[in-house]
Amino acid sequence: MYLDIGGDVILHWEDIIVIIDSKPWKSSPPNNTFLRNAMEHGQVNDISLGEPKSYVITEGKVYISPISTVTLKRRIAFIS
Repeated sequence: MYLDIGGDVILHWEDIIVIIDSKPWKSSPPNNTFLRNAMEHGQVNDISLGEPKSYVITEGKVYISPISTVTLKRRIAFIS
């Protein structure tokens, strides 16, 4: 099964490690360090069009999504 995370990006739902809300993520220094390191290594794909609502983390990529964690989790529940 696949999950549409916005921006014409579709991921196999089993490849997703975690989906995190963007608001608490931004206020955490360790998370900021993680994101900065991922950016430096070209592992960030920002599809949010300037309005990030969630971070979808897979084995080799961090996707910044314009879709809320609640909506993404509902989509996963629907397809599983």
